[in-house]
Amino acid sequence: MQQAMLLVRYNVGSKDSPFEKGGRGDFVSSPCNSLCNPGRQNPPNPLFKGEFIGLARQNSYGIVVSAFLFIALMTVSLGVRAESLESVFNSANNAFWNGAYEQAAEHYDRLETLGVRDPALSYNLGTTYARLGALGQAVYHYERALRLDPGHADTHHNLRVIREFLARRANEAGRDADLAPAVTPWRAVLDRFSEPGAALGFLVFHVLLFVVLILRRFISRELPRLSLGVLSGVLAVITAASLSVAIGKWHQRTRVSEAIVVSNGVLDVMEGPASTVKRFNLEEGSRVEVAEEKGDWMHIIDGQGRDGWAPDAALGKI
Repeated sequence: MQQAMLLVRYNVGSKDSPFEKGGRGDFVSSPCNSLCNPGRQNPPNPLFKGEFIGLARQNSYGIVVSAFLFIALMTVSLGVRAESLESVFNSANNAFWNGAYEQAAEHYDRLETLGVRDPALSYNLGTTYARLGALGQAVYHYERALRLDPGHADTHHNLRVIREFLARRANEAGRDADLAPAVTPWRAVLDRFSEPGAALGFLVFHVLLFVVLILRRFISRELPRLSLGVLSGVLAVITAASLSVAIGKWHQRTRVSEAIVVSNGVLDVMEGPASTVKRFNLEEGSRVEVAEEKGDWMHIIDGQGRDGWAPDAALGKI
């Protein structure tokens, strides 16, 4: 596989950009073809000579899609027409493959507006915005996809390629870029799990521990009891660990707020809301912590501990 360092020669928007139709590089560029199933990788887009991973995967989950359709049909206030959300999703995919990326983005954004929260949708939006050269938006949607499906390899791959590109572009312009702040080991563990996955893991190990303890109570032979005792100890440790992860994911969702710089180019971070005093700059695609929101402004903290205020229109909360 060619490495992402090939991106050092590329300029976003040029014919050689790895994010453009017909460009080179190892960006993955084929869409997920159905909601709720971004798991299986498609062959690389034949328009690319590298490994540009793209939109969506096959298979349809009828029950989930039907539920989405029911919600859409009941949401009259949003002007939803009597068409399935899956058909809107397919229309967006068709627009993507025909090179109508702005139209594809409109369809995908419409689904998000209707409340669809799905890793395949976020992944497709990220890939579409990458094709449009809106790399901050691409990073934002890829980060959202990873919150729902932390193990999705294509999303990790594309996010790495874009961040390396943006870091190289900033360095060539004489700017420092801290696009993805270093995380603690505990945060790295939490990022490997989705919230439902962590909760399910705790439930499964808790039930297994309960079953083993019950079995041990009714077994009188010494060796089986000893084996079950050891097994129950191991399960108790795993159950406690899975509970810690589940609580950590809950805390991450409810108490920790993060955002991505989605504005093009460089964002000026100011001394205060509506202030004209600039404190520092942030590159497009940077991830920051949101400490406070006041009106149309956000108080943010970057990976170096610097804080300041930026307009909320320039940021996308993950």
